[in-house]
Amino acid sequence: LEYRHVDQVVLAAVYGVCKIHQAEVTFKDLVQAYKVLPDKNPQTWLQVPLARPGAFGNIISFYNDVFVPRCKDYLHGMKDATAITVSTPRAAQPPEPPSAPGTGQ
Repeated sequence: LEYRHVDQVVLAAVYGVCKIHQAEVTFKDLVQAYKVLPDKNPQTWLQVPLARPGAFGNIISFYNDVFVPRCKDYLHGMKDATAITVSTPRAAQPPEPPSAPGTGQ
C-alpha cells in the first residue's frame, strides 16, 4: 500500500470494515462524505495508483485490485470483532438551521 495517499487507504479500509460487518455503505456514500472535507482532492478517488507501475484507476479499482488482496485476511479477522454501528458522518449531514430570533433556543 506504498505510494498511496493515506485518504485512499482510509476510504478502502472503512469500506472493507463496513462490508465485513454487512453494513449498507457504498463507495458512493463514502466519497460523498469525503467531498465535504475542506482538504478534499478528486484525485484521491479518481486517480489512484494500482498494482502495475503507471496504472491508475478509481477508488473501487484500487479496493478490488490492490487493497483486498493485501488486506483480506486482516479484514476477515475483524469479522468476529464487536459489531459496528454505521451512521452518516457529522460532516456529511446538512447543517441545522439557525434558531429563530427571540425563541431562546
